[in-house]
Amino acid sequence: MISAATLLNTDSSLVSQLQTAENQIEPYARVSQSNLSQLLNSQPTTASAAASADAGGSDVLGDSYQPSATIRNSENIGLEPVWPYGVIVTARR
Repeated sequence: MISAATLLNTDSSLVSQLQTAENQIEPYARVSQSNLSQLLNSQPTTASAAASADAGGSDVLGDSYQPSATIRNSENIGLEPVWPYGVIVTARR
C-alpha cells in the first residue's frame, strides 16, 4: 500500500501512518534449531536485533515468545509466517 500510494503520489498522511506502524511491528520469535524451546530473542525486539539472531544460521521461527507454554488449541500456527499461502515460497534443500 505504501508503494502504491507513493507511486501514485496520493494519501501522504496514510503513507506516514503506515510507515510508523510498519516500524512498530515486532519480529517473529526466533528459536534454536536444536532446541525449539530456546528463544534467541527473548523479548520482542527490533528488526536489526532479529537480523543478528538470524546471522548465526541456526535459528528458525518460533511459534510464540513462550515456546514452552502448554499447547491449548489444535491449529497449525507454524505456517502463519508464510501467509498469504502461495505467495511466499521456500527453497528446497
